Amino acid sequence: MALAIEASLSTNPCLISLSLFSCGLGDEGAVPLLRSLRHNSTLTFLGLASNRLSDASARAVLEALAPESTTNEAGKSGGEAGDKEDNGAPNRALTALDLSFNLIGGPGRRTLEEATAASPALERLELAGNPCLRAGPTASLSSAARKAIAATWEALGEQQRDEETDGVASDGQLAVAAMLCERVLAGTEVRGVGGAVCAAG
Repeated sequence: MALAIEASLSTNPCLISLSLFSCGLGDEGAVPLLRSLRHNSTLTFLGLASNRLSDASARAVLEALAPESTTNEAGKSGGEAGDKEDNGAPNRALTALDLSFNLIGGPGRRTLEEATAASPALERLELAGNPCLRAGPTASLSSAARKAIAATWEALGEQQRDEETDGVASDGQLAVAAMLCERVLAGTEVRGVGGAVCAAG
């Protein structure tokens, strides 16, 4: 079935929405299907929820949506230009991708965030029910919010080191950091130490 769908995505100019909920695809079926999106210019929605997809499928999404210079693993060691030409231009038609209730972890989520950054057309990416959203207290936040929290923690750490060097006590540091994180989780913009800004996306 996966091979037939893959061929259809590459050649069917009429298909604009496709849902394959709980079809048992696994990475074996989903990876070639996702890669074939690079040759598709009409599909706007693809649903692959509950198919036991892992980080390998996330990588295939990046390969379909990002410029070849970003995705070609062979390029890391000087891949051949001919391979890049065969893959064509990245997909810019897909606007929504449902990968909920799969097995995507933290590395896969970061790969998908690269894909969404590379493809402005992809407005909605659903990851509910994946392990990547349960890996820590900030896992459910957007990439921008997580980076903002990390920047604030780094700024707090720098201030603490400066104060320790000057012999000044810094007992309130952890309380301030906790307050900043709570406000980010509540969706409130917070200006942290050193000008860092925390904002839930």
